[in-house]
Amino acid sequence: MSIVFNNVSFAYGRKKIFENFSLDIADGETVVFTGPSGCGKTTLLRLASGLIRPQHGEVRGCPPTVSFVFQENRLIPTLTARENVALVGGDAEKILDELALGSELDTLPGELSGGMARRVALARALAHDSPLLVLDEPFTGFDAALVERAAECIRRRAAGRTVLAVTHSPREAELLGAREVKIEKLERK
Repeated sequence: MSIVFNNVSFAYGRKKIFENFSLDIADGETVVFTGPSGCGKTTLLRLASGLIRPQHGEVRGCPPTVSFVFQENRLIPTLTARENVALVGGDAEKILDELALGSELDTLPGELSGGMARRVALARALAHDSPLLVLDEPFTGFDAALVERAAECIRRRAAGRTVLAVTHSPREAELLGAREVKIEKLERK
């Protein structure tokens, strides 16, 4: 099922984020939202996943389950990397190994670097078999080689799923094989 934004308007209080925004995302398509900070990229992800609702217009096609990598990693601090991923199913060890964390399986999140913790959050989202994978700046803290490795892992493990991501890098969109949708900031009046 495709995800359709139909004349969506959304505001936080008096701050308008979108006004009559429309976009069709095909089932199984990978779309990356780019644009300046504060233009509403994260809000689009939250609308598409059903976490928030538009004030006007509609978002259709939001699946009942979503895998989400938020801007914060949201790992459970008392569980190891392996246990955090295993919470949602899948082969935790294999996914973590694909993301170059095979030697950190039994490490707690507080003992991991920021980039390592980010990869655990990504592994957990990939392990959850949902029809929609949502990635809010998934490569934070990664060097160029890790970005390539992680993008390949996402492409392989999310094949056939709809993927929505936010990035500031056209190169990252390209590595994901994504359609890039540039979001502009609304003029404030």
